[in-house]
Amino acid sequence: VDKLLRKGGEITPAMEKSIDLLFGASDASIWQQYFEYWGKLFQGDLGVSLTKFPAPVTELIGSALPWTLTLVGLATIISFILGVGIGAFAGWKRGTAADGIIPGMTLMQSVPYFWLALILISVFSVNLAIFPIIGGYSLRDFPAGPEMTWEFMKSAIYHGTLPAITIVLASVGGWVLGMRNM
Repeated sequence: VDKLLRKGGEITPAMEKSIDLLFGASDASIWQQYFEYWGKLFQGDLGVSLTKFPAPVTELIGSALPWTLTLVGLATIISFILGVGIGAFAGWKRGTAADGIIPGMTLMQSVPYFWLALILISVFSVNLAIFPIIGGYSLRDFPAGPEMTWEFMKSAIYHGTLPAITIVLASVGGWVLGMRNM
């Protein structure tokens, strides 16, 4: 409501009450609101989105879930293959220069995903302009939405490369350390 008022819109008290009820605010006690929240959560009702109003939150999660599962699934498979291969090599060559990769892998594993992502975005998207900063595909090339064409797939792969690299870099160290120690 405050955001609407800051934009210069006029809101009557009745409209303000309706908006508060729509977004889940009520005059009930905090404990009653808490239990109502859990009741709705168990029924699968996550409410309406504040940023994409009036879309239900479950609808937004549902539309993002295939992208997330594809990205995380492929990045996990790649990090597993790389980690097992590098870890097996480091274990086979224990005590040689190959052991020099272990401290670097440990460091990469200890950096949180979101920090690594911010660093990579800053370097490769903002400074070098190699990868896009945002989005799952080019909205300029596909304004009406995704159509399963080769051009769309190339755009989605291009937009997903930096997030996939982030996941791989942050998780491959665990596979390397585990495989080397086995």
